[in-house]
Amino acid sequence: HHKIAHILGGTWSLPHAPLHAMLLPHTVAFAAPAVADALATAAEAMGADDVPGALYDLLRRLEIGPALTSAGMPADALDDAVGAIVDAQPTSPRPVERHAVERLLTAALTGMPPAV
Repeated sequence: HHKIAHILGGTWSLPHAPLHAMLLPHTVAFAAPAVADALATAAEAMGADDVPGALYDLLRRLEIGPALTSAGMPADALDDAVGAIVDAQPTSPRPVERHAVERLLTAALTGMPPAV
């Protein structure tokens, strides 16, 4: 999560805190298959079955635009962003593969709910 935010924020001068908030539901969904125990603990603490979905709903309730484009990321930057993230190989509980990063960023860019 942190490395992705730094890559995107540094490359496209995106606002730091909103960027982290916007990415969180998506990065949690990305990691979910590899962190089931931690997600179960988070779900219990949040009183939610779907932690990424609950985080996404929280963004909307707080009126933090869920789309990275609303923070200034160009919609046509997807390929460059995916390439930069895959090349950086951020530390992750799950392999950082191009198709998965593309799916994560597509949802984040457009403001769609996170895809597990």
